[in-house]
Amino acid sequence: MLKENDFAYDEMAYPSFVHSQTHPDRLATIATLLGLKPQLTEKCRVLELGCGDGTNIIAFANGLPESEFVGIDLSQKQVEYGNSIIDSIGLKNLKLLNANILDLNRAEFGEFDYIIAHGVYSWTPEKVRDKVLAICREMLTEQGIAFVSYNTLPGFHSREMVREIVIYHTRNINEPQEKIDQALGFLEFLSKSVNEPVLYKNLLTYEFQDIIKSSPQVIFHDALEKDNTPVYFHQFMSHAEKHNLQFLSEVEYFTKKDAQFNSEIRETLEKFGDDLISREQYIDFFSNRRFRQTLLCRKELQISNEPQVEFIKDLRISGGFSAKSENCSLAPKTVETFIGNNDTQFQIDHSLTKAALVSLGKIMPHSINFQELVQKSQKLIEEKLSEKVDITENDEKILAEVLLQIYNVGLVTFCVQEPSFADIPGEKPLVSRYIKWQIENGFENITTLRFENLSIQDELARKILVLFDGTRTREDVLRELEKHTEFENEEEKENFSNNLPETLDEHLNRMSEFGIFVK
Repeated sequence: MLKENDFAYDEMAYPSFVHSQTHPDRLATIATLLGLKPQLTEKCRVLELGCGDGTNIIAFANGLPESEFVGIDLSQKQVEYGNSIIDSIGLKNLKLLNANILDLNRAEFGEFDYIIAHGVYSWTPEKVRDKVLAICREMLTEQGIAFVSYNTLPGFHSREMVREIVIYHTRNINEPQEKIDQALGFLEFLSKSVNEPVLYKNLLTYEFQDIIKSSPQVIFHDALEKDNTPVYFHQFMSHAEKHNLQFLSEVEYFTKKDAQFNSEIRETLEKFGDDLISREQYIDFFSNRRFRQTLLCRKELQISNEPQVEFIKDLRISGGFSAKSENCSLAPKTVETFIGNNDTQFQIDHSLTKAALVSLGKIMPHSINFQELVQKSQKLIEEKLSEKVDITENDEKILAEVLLQIYNVGLVTFCVQEPSFADIPGEKPLVSRYIKWQIENGFENITTLRFENLSIQDELARKILVLFDGTRTREDVLRELEKHTEFENEEEKENFSNNLPETLDEHLNRMSEFGIFVK
């Protein structure tokens, strides 16, 4: 039961996930596209405010062993638990500290290339919100990037109304689970009982159906905590500017594009010209946005409002494309259709670009830097056309422009540094130590070396991953599985043994694509 001075996150921890959008490489990539020169992520310093049990930065630290990570959280229980994980897997480049954000200072902690504040700004008192932005200014390196997420208006108005209702309804309840049950029960009753006005009923129904999708922990902290302050984007940026910080981008760059709107809205947005803050604010008005993940940098830096083609040459590119035609022509001016994410189709007639898309599809899930992609594509064209081909600067410019266009709609991914993982397991495959720990401790969702959450429910797959510890060959694992699997009869055992080699290979191939094995 919570008492007045208890810390709610000690009583009921917020669910821990890896938020791949907060990875330093994602921040560095967007910063590079907009003209900054951020610290290379292979050797950087990262601070996470409100890190919980450290799940997010444990994954990052595990994949970036030459970088240094510091996590801060007010929950002693979560920090202690996170540090037990760190000790178990032997990480030396990460510290989790039970500390108050208000006590952080540059003199004690130094500077950081990347600062992450996910789920902190809106969910804390005013003095903490101010300190978060003060830290972003005081403790960022010259080209450093800060990630700050927060609830936004006008979209959060309806959720805030529901929050006020259930907070009042549960005002005399202290036990967390009872508080959650009462809140959901009353909200369901409201949504079913209220008939007029129709707009109010529809709003209650929508919010109830959205809230019940969440876990009890999320409901407790997002819907029932007293501190949850949404702001308009322009208000957030006014606050950031007081700390001499400026808007860089949203972390999902292509989400800010206005292709989703009709022509009248697009014309209205174009009238704002270089006034990026007003433009972004009106996008929120038109889309009823309720959540933002904003990147900030020092105000004195010169940045571009839009990604620049020339900066693509400093990045790596990946994309899972396939040509619709079985015999894709790479000849100039011959139109070919390509299929990208979610079966999105688009047409290209430029020879180098067609070859580049084919090449990207072949190396997926890996990435390649721009000049290597040009060389690989040139070689592919020459092989297909059986003749020498000259690639001009204009060809490279066209390729870069197309890549930028399809990046803007989420069909290609850029990165500064490719995650290190083995897509072809060696003679004795080695599963990431963090993944092995998660499986051994009963986690259904594991964190891959591509910094993604992956659900593994198949019990055989979980046994396989634990056994591949770098000391066993495939044959060794086959013997171990046969030895430690129980069978009801000899026929079942024989079928299992006969099918096991093929099953093992299928699991290895599928898991390799996700970034399970260490290179």
